[in-house]
Amino acid sequence: MAPNDPEYAMALDNLAEFYWSQKDFSSAKPLYAQSIKIQESLLGSAHPRLSPTLERLVEYHRSQKEYDEMEPFLLQLIKIQEKALGPYHPDLVSVINQTAEVYRLQKDPAKLQPMLEWLLKIHEKSDHPDLILIMQELAQVYRAQDEKVLLEPMLIRLLELQEKTLDPKHPDLFETTTSLSELYQGKGNQERARSLLIKMLNIKENTLGPNHIELAPLVTKVADSFLDSGDFSQAEVYYRQLWKIAKNSSTPQPLLKAFVLHHLADIQMQRGNPLSAEPYYRQALSLYEKSLGTEPLQVATVLNSLGDIFSSQGNFSSAEPFYLRSLDIREQLLGSEHPDVVSLLDNLGYVYGVSRFYDRAEFYYQKSLQIKEKVFGPNHLEIVKTLDGLAEVYKQNKKLEKIEPLYQRALKIREKSLGPFHLKVAESLKKLAEWYRHIGKLPESVVLYQRASNIIKKSNQP
Repeated sequence: MAPNDPEYAMALDNLAEFYWSQKDFSSAKPLYAQSIKIQESLLGSAHPRLSPTLERLVEYHRSQKEYDEMEPFLLQLIKIQEKALGPYHPDLVSVINQTAEVYRLQKDPAKLQPMLEWLLKIHEKSDHPDLILIMQELAQVYRAQDEKVLLEPMLIRLLELQEKTLDPKHPDLFETTTSLSELYQGKGNQERARSLLIKMLNIKENTLGPNHIELAPLVTKVADSFLDSGDFSQAEVYYRQLWKIAKNSSTPQPLLKAFVLHHLADIQMQRGNPLSAEPYYRQALSLYEKSLGTEPLQVATVLNSLGDIFSSQGNFSSAEPFYLRSLDIREQLLGSEHPDVVSLLDNLGYVYGVSRFYDRAEFYYQKSLQIKEKVFGPNHLEIVKTLDGLAEVYKQNKKLEKIEPLYQRALKIREKSLGPFHLKVAESLKKLAEWYRHIGKLPESVVLYQRASNIIKKSNQP
């Protein structure tokens, strides 16, 4: 028999099948590969006669976990079956699924996407039970590739199908609702995002009652959404519902209670009621410490807020220990150059400055300035607050020669970052003008005051 004879190819297949039956796969594989080349030269690459041999090659490479080698044979099988059956025949599902699995193992969402979309089209025609699973995976693939244009309609379709077929308490329903809500939130459509969450919450409340512990994640998301939108009254309503859920739970919920108290305190601070916020913060602090220990970030955040309360009241001696303890925790957990650490350094600089501990104030402001320059760069807007604070300390400490360069630098940073006509630039102009007036540089002071005045007038024009 000639090497290009169809009977020779058949003989190769038969011998390969013998080795395969003996589990001698390494001997079978090259025979199948040789047979395929002969058959392709005689019949073309899309002839149905090639399918059994291709399937054996796929099976061999799968057993060896050689997924890259599997891919071309699977794609060839797809081409053969599509040509014979049409693109949406149910019999294509098996080989498309196998190809999709290869792309999953290769972690290649770009190649996986068209396979899943193809499966979706096939299953849509028969209302297949795997429809939801395919749509869920497609949504994950779209999200991984940041395909928001495709993700939104897919999540909407998935949610509609889940609402028809799943129990209202099913976790997949909650997950899809949350994903769609987060998508809307990312697009700035807070109202639409929140309406989805509230709709889901109402369904679950009708099933479980308003104070069931399973509602806690959903109520939290709704409350946080209102808080982020600045609707403190509605946020408080849902945080108080969350408090009732925590109290009525059959198991202790100290962290949930601490979370609610923390946010109720934040709402009072946003409303300008620090005296009302303080007891909530203290209760939250106690629960956090009992549940998590004395050094988690939640404790540091509450300590900082308590420091802010006392600082705003002018009670700097009470603010100091809260700031210091918060700083110690954050430096340990976040590192000395984290933005949350730097903000505390500024707070301590301010507290020590107004308490007339000028050396300590200067130390913390200088430390903040060094870190900000390293992390953000020497001309970042974050530096302005520290420069202004340090200038105020030097005023009180009579280090007058150091003040003008700080105000000048703050002004240059704002002009470069915001443009020459921004209101924040006017603020820096006024501070430098006031200092010039104080030290007797009246002509310079007048010029800067006039510039600031012009910026303010321009910003007030319709």
